[in-house]
Amino acid sequence: MPTYLASYDLKETDPDPHETFLEKAKERGWKLWTKGKSGKWYRLPNTPRLKRCGLLLPSRSALPTAFGRSAI
Repeated sequence: MPTYLASYDLKETDPDPHETFLEKAKERGWKLWTKGKSGKWYRLPNTPRLKRCGLLLPSRSALPTAFGRSAI
């Protein structure tokens, strides 16, 4: 199953959208941690997220729609 990497950049607004965005992305399967071949876990930097998915379309649409926006 393919693994997709997405990185995001949100504008600074009031209220700050980052926490809500990350909660919604997590609900849709985007991960902050990944396991290496050795079995060791690695935390991604601030904005990238990973998702394993069988199809490209659901993965491409899942992150933007986490915040109510249309697909990339």
